[in-house]
Amino acid sequence: MGDKLVIGVPLDKGLRTDRKAFAIDDNSFPTLTNAYQWRGRALRKRGTRYVNRLQRIIGTTAASTGNFTYTINPHPIQPGISVFMIGTTIFVDWDINPADDPVVLTTNSLLASATLNRTTGVLTILGGTTNPLTNVIYFPALPVMGFEDFVISTQAYSGSISFDTTYAYQVSTSSPYTPTDISFYKNPGSATYTNYVAKTTPTPLWWNGQNYQQIWSTNYQGSFWATNGITIPFSTTNIGMQFAPTSTISAISITSNTTIQMTITPSPLVIGDFVFLNEWSDSTTAANASAINFQTGYVTAASNPGGANTITITFPNAMLPYNAGMPDTIRPGIVQYLTNSSNTAQDCLRWYDGTGWVNFCPPLSQGPYTIEDSPQAVYYLIGARLIVPFKNRLLFFGAVIQPSAGSATPIYLQDTVVYSLDGTPYYTASFIPVAGNILNTGTVFYPVLVPINQTAFPMAYWEDQFGFGGNQPAGIDQPISTVSPNEDALIVGFNNSIQTRFIFTGNDIQPFQFYIINAELGSTSTFSAITMDEGVITRGLRGFIITAQTSCSRFDLEILDQVFQVSNMNNGAERFTAQRDFINEWIYFTYPSNQF
Repeated sequence: MGDKLVIGVPLDKGLRTDRKAFAIDDNSFPTLTNAYQWRGRALRKRGTRYVNRLQRIIGTTAASTGNFTYTINPHPIQPGISVFMIGTTIFVDWDINPADDPVVLTTNSLLASATLNRTTGVLTILGGTTNPLTNVIYFPALPVMGFEDFVISTQAYSGSISFDTTYAYQVSTSSPYTPTDISFYKNPGSATYTNYVAKTTPTPLWWNGQNYQQIWSTNYQGSFWATNGITIPFSTTNIGMQFAPTSTISAISITSNTTIQMTITPSPLVIGDFVFLNEWSDSTTAANASAINFQTGYVTAASNPGGANTITITFPNAMLPYNAGMPDTIRPGIVQYLTNSSNTAQDCLRWYDGTGWVNFCPPLSQGPYTIEDSPQAVYYLIGARLIVPFKNRLLFFGAVIQPSAGSATPIYLQDTVVYSLDGTPYYTASFIPVAGNILNTGTVFYPVLVPINQTAFPMAYWEDQFGFGGNQPAGIDQPISTVSPNEDALIVGFNNSIQTRFIFTGNDIQPFQFYIINAELGSTSTFSAITMDEGVITRGLRGFIITAQTSCSRFDLEILDQVFQVSNMNNGAERFTAQRDFINEWIYFTYPSNQF
């Protein structure tokens, strides 16, 4: 039997490293391994508890043979991580050599075999089961990038949504907490809109984040909003608006007061897809284009998806300039894809309401406009580092914007907040502009694609008109890293050495403003923020700190060197996470150490 260490005094300290081991008092410890101090006692760490494995049902076996063939998207697939299951038969890719392709999977069955072509994603299983129509389960074994609350107002308990680097899953709220794959775009029922026909097969989507791009999410006005942030350092490889640029659109014809036909080369659009149109013009009269711009509609006819796709778009509550037998003089703008992807290797902002995902890229102005010294253009909000509801608006911190020009690239506004109209964050609607003016007070907007009981205004984020959306730069040459509420303000931490409070001014012309709290202690890790009553706890390059509206200080003075053990190599700052345990009054920090 092992020796016992009896600690006979009440403990009020835990780990302490700011003094030599022999000088530390009896209530503290120079080293704690799998132990912690809690309510006067030294306790063993509880460890972790199994919840479930993230899994996707990718199909069923053939009714006659039990065989199965499927193409996994996206591909190529990382070697040595994939697991598949049919009933009790398991197939595993143990081979970590990328050159071995296709690879024969290891199985626990003497009667089954399987191969996986990791380059093309083709999975072939022979004799997987003797029972027909058995589900084939795919365990991607990708790193988990988020486990987030999904708040449904009609239920007593919130649900959960989990992400790996590629797929999204909705996790059941009761044991065994089974994950359901939700990697698909929203597809409303056919009776939702006039002449609308839902897709027979929902369009899949996936995320393209690096394995340090954790998912930031928030629940607001009937939806779960998500972003996988930005790459560090910022690049444009996996972020962009999903749209057809002007150069790809031809053969335009207005076929009725509510429909327009065009050819997009190429286009993935199918019947049932939703789109948003903007930046269209007319060689005859601007009023004709004003009836098209900022309209949201859906595809009611399509041919040859993926190639030269001729589509018909219906706007349920519009009045397009239709003249039977007369040539159209409409010139193309852009077609933004709300429920499909023009580039599956890029992500944008998205929201989810329990029935599927919607791309979210609102226009930031009515016409060409300069945002934070960027060249004059029509810009769209496509990404952000953090999303936070505040004062009846939705705020996007560290925004990423993109002009519509086909060769234009996204721009990262590292110290800027983009905010919505007071009242709604949604911009997808159909309408008839009174007297050809979308801003006429008589114009009625009918929301399209938004969650139940929500409104939508195309000008929800316009910055070139007073009273709608806007942006507020901090004027600090550092990126925003953390945001968390404190009383009636937001505490905003910048990467190197600045803490600010972000307050509501009550003035719609400039509703928000930054004020510096501290110019020494910054916040480096976005997911280190924990909201406390006395302030916001974050981790920065110079310590673990707590920030209130008038003060900021380190609270780690008894473990002075601990913060410097966080590895900054391989995006260590972005991998840092924190979680609060309300029941046991603990905050957990996890990070890659520079000691290994």
